[in-house]
Amino acid sequence: MSDGVIDVTSLHDYLRVREWSLFRNDDRRSIWQHAGSGKRVFIPNSQQSDFDDIIDIAIENIAITEERSPVEVRLDISWAGWDKLSAWRAAPTATLSIADAVDMHLALNDLILSAARAAVDKRRAFIGGRRPRSVDAYMDKVRVLASAPGSFVTRALLPLNAASQETLPMIGPAEPRVREVAVTLMRASQAAVTTAKRFASGEANVDSWDQAIPYGVSANLCDALARLCGFGEDDRPADVSLTVDWTWSKPEAAEVEAVKVPAGLAATLVSGSQYLRDQPDEFMVSLTGLVVRLHRDSPMGAGEVTARGYIDGLDSGPRSLRLELDEVTYRQAISAHDLGHTIHVVALARNAARSLEVIRVESFHTVTPG
Repeated sequence: MSDGVIDVTSLHDYLRVREWSLFRNDDRRSIWQHAGSGKRVFIPNSQQSDFDDIIDIAIENIAITEERSPVEVRLDISWAGWDKLSAWRAAPTATLSIADAVDMHLALNDLILSAARAAVDKRRAFIGGRRPRSVDAYMDKVRVLASAPGSFVTRALLPLNAASQETLPMIGPAEPRVREVAVTLMRASQAAVTTAKRFASGEANVDSWDQAIPYGVSANLCDALARLCGFGEDDRPADVSLTVDWTWSKPEAAEVEAVKVPAGLAATLVSGSQYLRDQPDEFMVSLTGLVVRLHRDSPMGAGEVTARGYIDGLDSGPRSLRLELDEVTYRQAISAHDLGHTIHVVALARNAARSLEVIRVESFHTVTPG
């Protein structure tokens, strides 16, 4: 299924792999019995007027028997061809600012994209350019789920990427190629965290990042993991956990159950990304975007602005830069902010403990509208 709709075939497939067995079957209904508890559920075999009501009752009873949420049971049945990826970020409450929430979703997108590209071709970094059609086709099928309870959880449905998905046998582990992107994502994320830990503790040198490339680690993936933690945002980075709820049955190749990304490793992951991109300690960045924040302590003089937009050469979502501007340039920034005009910034920057730090602004100008 691809529309989140319950049908009888998907429901039967679900029951077969969840320790239920067919007890009785006729034209009107089938009766299924749970191996552990002996409880039974009734499934309609034809579209009758009360079909939806009977299905709702069946799902409720299945959930009670399996000690699961009815919402999760319905999700597994209606999205049978998708694995469910969850990214959990520690937070004092179950909320983030709207800007941080958007950043987290963008980082999750970039993490999935880096895994999809690594599943096709392992590289140090993926820098712009045209992506393989298979990668774009896969990304078009990814869906975002409603958030789950927790500090802050964002979830995505990762499609099984076999060309013959409709004929995929639902009993037993799926072939590795069927969920290559999801498996690559988890393996590569674990390899990146392991490498970052070893590098941070002094157990490994910078060449250890090269050794992680065959696992799917890239500059893009390291950057996305750091941003999932909140690296580069106003608040301090926080711990993140990645888990996948595998549809139907866990793949034999997916030995990684969960990946925990400590907040303290975010800067090290950014350093790994910098190394894999062959960037020096200090490097030039070119950002096109908008002025989103203005600040100065007096009515006259220099001031600080925050510009947010896309950085040339980074195949990722928008980034924020804090810029110290002289009085004349600051007035330009005020005008661009008030009028909503696009700006272009060239600056010398470096990776700092929490974000990309601008050392010196080389140029700042407004892009002429139209």
